Amino acid sequence: TMRGPRARPPFFLAALVLLATLGFVKGGEPETWSMDDVGLGTWETCDTCDMCLLTDVPVGTTPPKPAPGADGKTHCTRCLGCNVVLARLDGLVNSSTLTVEVKASVGRSGAAILAGETKDWGSVIVKAYCGVPGGYKQFGFGVSETPDTCKDTLNTHQCVAKSGTIGFGRCNYDFLSALDQIAVDANLTRVVGRSKTTKLRSFLPVKILVPDAEMSDDPEVAKLQKFDDGSGGVKLADVSAQMFKRSFGVPLVELYSGGARLTPTVWGVTKKINHDSVFAAGFWDFMVGETDRHGENVLLDDSLVPSGGQAVIRLIDNDGALKIGPTDAVSSFLVPGTKWWRVLRNTRYGHERMCCVKAGLRLPSTSGTSGPQNSLPTVERLLRNKTHSLNDSSLTNKQSEEIAKSQPDPGAADKADACGVLGDAEPLGPESLFDPRCHVHGKFVGTKTPSAKTTQWLREVVENSTAQVMGRYPGLIDPKRVHALKRRAGNYLTGGYEYALLREFARTKMLDCVEDDVDSQESSKESSDLYDTTLLSPFRWRLNEPCCSLAAVGTCNAVRVKDIHDKEMGKILESETEREIFPNNRQSDEYEKLHATPVEIASPRNSFSEETSVLGNEVV
Repeated sequence: TMRGPRARPPFFLAALVLLATLGFVKGGEPETWSMDDVGLGTWETCDTCDMCLLTDVPVGTTPPKPAPGADGKTHCTRCLGCNVVLARLDGLVNSSTLTVEVKASVGRSGAAILAGETKDWGSVIVKAYCGVPGGYKQFGFGVSETPDTCKDTLNTHQCVAKSGTIGFGRCNYDFLSALDQIAVDANLTRVVGRSKTTKLRSFLPVKILVPDAEMSDDPEVAKLQKFDDGSGGVKLADVSAQMFKRSFGVPLVELYSGGARLTPTVWGVTKKINHDSVFAAGFWDFMVGETDRHGENVLLDDSLVPSGGQAVIRLIDNDGALKIGPTDAVSSFLVPGTKWWRVLRNTRYGHERMCCVKAGLRLPSTSGTSGPQNSLPTVERLLRNKTHSLNDSSLTNKQSEEIAKSQPDPGAADKADACGVLGDAEPLGPESLFDPRCHVHGKFVGTKTPSAKTTQWLREVVENSTAQVMGRYPGLIDPKRVHALKRRAGNYLTGGYEYALLREFARTKMLDCVEDDVDSQESSKESSDLYDTTLLSPFRWRLNEPCCSLAAVGTCNAVRVKDIHDKEMGKILESETEREIFPNNRQSDEYEKLHATPVEIASPRNSFSEETSVLGNEVV
């Protein structure tokens, strides 16, 4: 083990959510049942079953078993002895206040993701990457069947440091359990939530259950209800899965929709955010190197607001943590300057913003072959200009427009803007207000941590050996993951959050666009060689100042709202107290010193060096 260190708005979002992300388990157990009920059986005696029961067979009672059918299989209507009652996710919530239905992802990876009810943990989400029988498919929208066998069943299989891989069970579950232990040790389970690996004793759900007739009339819900892959009622025996305590809330990307749904009422709920939860969530994503924290897997939970409490942040889907590839960079809209932070900071949402490539990128030609596009020396020169700032006044609007129009690639303007070339006059996305620096006093984190226990954990990670940390978290698999954790912890304790973040930038190559564009193409084969990593821009990571107000302040543009002419919204925008996410939170001396000049760090072109050092705002 590791050693200790030395020395009320009228609208409440949670009431509208069908149990987070988002499923609905109807009832779980019937109000009454008896051992004489026709069709009653047990998990052991039934081959298929319509409804699981969490109740065990009473002691001293013979387990019930209906007579087998003509095929010799025993079908039951209800089954005792299950450890979880499962239901498919529906992913839909109707909201009269938001005027449009709130949708949430129901899983696109190919893993089986189900809602559940248990005795010990209550409402849960169950995720199985493999070993699921019956030809189960998450949904029939281009998603493959969840594999019915796992490639890593035998303990002799050597796991690799890549999590969330379909077809692998134990390796994924060991990693997720390691993350759970890290969350416990770092005192961050209030935002991350608990998880554990469990052997399922259950049956696959027969159909999607919806709570009322009104929602069942929704065409999208009806489409999901009609979907049938034939796996309903199939017995889950010797199937492992990761079980997560269910997080409640609305996905931020759906709540705000780039600002299109940001009404005074929604802003009123947002203003009730617990600042510590935002800071804790951002701290977690940075420390574990989260690479895929977008607005679908961050929930705003306001379940305590009706009783006078605050709304809090809940993080879900942490498969993208602690990646250690040469181009794996921290990417979370809760971590300033990173890829997803740049994407959701702007209202023109799209994969173009996730990439930073120079004008020489290659795209498929009309003949079906790839070839270089025309070069753009003006853009290339600006990309290489180290003094150019995102808000550089030397670039007029007319010049920016001319540069944008000269791009042969329709998305090139977005890509150039993501590189800090064109400047940007568009409104900010509301997600920019969840920058953790907006939620700490002085807008400068420094060496602050979410709690004293968190600080103790950082010291333990640094002071214990790699072997000791691996012993504490064996599911991390690869010592390189521990090195990454120890590096970030050490930099944080040495110079604080901003220093550690800049150190991370100094060693991280910017991603190319292969992964994002493969997702956007019909055929991955056609997209397999769209980009050459030698064509990447000399990208400079930028630590912009935090934007913490609905109004334009300093270098920050205004945040997009649904109706800027709305009288109530107008009053909010006119009041400095009402438009700030953290009223009266003035900039500290440390903040003023750091941002006296633009803060930029050049991304290395080649492999990083651990000896890379940061001097001021530059890398040597």
